[in-house]
Amino acid sequence: MKKYVRRITKNDVVVVNSLDRLSRSTIDLLEIAKEIEEKGATLKVLDKDIDRGTVIGKFLLTIIGAVAELERENINERVREGVAIVKAEGKYKGSIELKGDSLNRFKMFFNKTELSKEFGVPRVIIYRW
Repeated sequence: MKKYVRRITKNDVVVVNSLDRLSRSTIDLLEIAKEIEEKGATLKVLDKDIDRGTVIGKFLLTIIGAVAELERENINERVREGVAIVKAEGKYKGSIELKGDSLNRFKMFFNKTELSKEFGVPRVIIYRW
């Protein structure tokens, strides 16, 4: 993102689809927005219809950024709690590393069902790799 921000010139409009594509933390978000503004450009967020060029847009960016960060933290906390529960039950397998022949077969789009059986994971996990 920093490379992109360096290329911004006066009167540019920086358009992002959503705040989470711009930054993961409120502090970073506000720093990026400030840098864009200092260059004489404007930030617009499409999914929230936020225009940082207005006073209310600046306010909304700060509030929505903070709420988004809180949401991400809550999701991460719930995932950690879920992993702890599954580990306590002895069902947690951890991450699976594909290497060697298995990786080559995966890359060649072998049957996902066979790969899920080989690694002992649900088929949906294979699709995520």
